[in-house]
Amino acid sequence: MITAMKSSIFEIMETMFFTPVEFPDSISEKFSDLKQPDKIIAGRLNFSGPFLGYFILFAPKKLAKMLTSDFLGEDEENISSEQISETVKEILNMLAGGTFTHYDDNAVFNLDIPETVDFDKAKTDGASPVEKIVVIAQTPDDFLSLAMFKASA
Repeated sequence: MITAMKSSIFEIMETMFFTPVEFPDSISEKFSDLKQPDKIIAGRLNFSGPFLGYFILFAPKKLAKMLTSDFLGEDEENISSEQISETVKEILNMLAGGTFTHYDDNAVFNLDIPETVDFDKAKTDGASPVEKIVVIAQTPDDFLSLAMFKASA
């Protein structure tokens, strides 16, 4: 699953957002926004299929604004928080779909509608995940994190 997640992140970020990514083992202090909840926007997407769970995308707000600007072809100063939120949800939707395609292109997964959520709420839903997989991607300007939480059926 990690390979599928990395492939999806690489493809989506490179082709849709023209942003190269690498996959470091840890977050450097230079890019510490990923560790500060007030500087992060989080998206969550529940799914069902051969197994149940949810994805969470954590992105620094400044990176999300830059990606939104590039995606919409607008100057950053013209970007609204609603546009940033919508872009983060779209990125998450593309990453989840890409992950499942790379994981098993014959399996059928149903994706719910992505939502932006509070940093702390992003990781809780009343169900305990049985497995958590986290991939950190480094862009030239910052980091983002995609996590998948598999729940018991």
